[in-house]
Amino acid sequence: APAPASERASPTPFASPASFTSRHDQYRAWMQQARQAHPYAEPLEAMWAVMICESSARADVVAGENYGLFQYTLATWSGEWNPYREQPILDPRAQIFATAKAWHDGNQAWWGCYGLQ
Repeated sequence: APAPASERASPTPFASPASFTSRHDQYRAWMQQARQAHPYAEPLEAMWAVMICESSARADVVAGENYGLFQYTLATWSGEWNPYREQPILDPRAQIFATAKAWHDGNQAWWGCYGLQ
């Protein structure tokens, strides 16, 4: 006989919809704060689209030599340009603020996803 529903293993979702929405809300709030700290010309949605393209909004993603939401390499992350380089490379807040700084400095071309949105 099949196990009762209460005893069946259910698949564990990657992230619950509530935590996913909460995390995304936090990312949007940080993007707004970062844009105030490091103004850039593009709409906030452009940064959002690059983040989705680069990492599917997964702060912990590592793809080869690329890390985090915006897929920084260790060499780029540790550059003098980045005032957030002392923060862990996988820190989503630091990546969002660093990306706003990079865009403020005119470095949008660092992202292959830039302009694809």
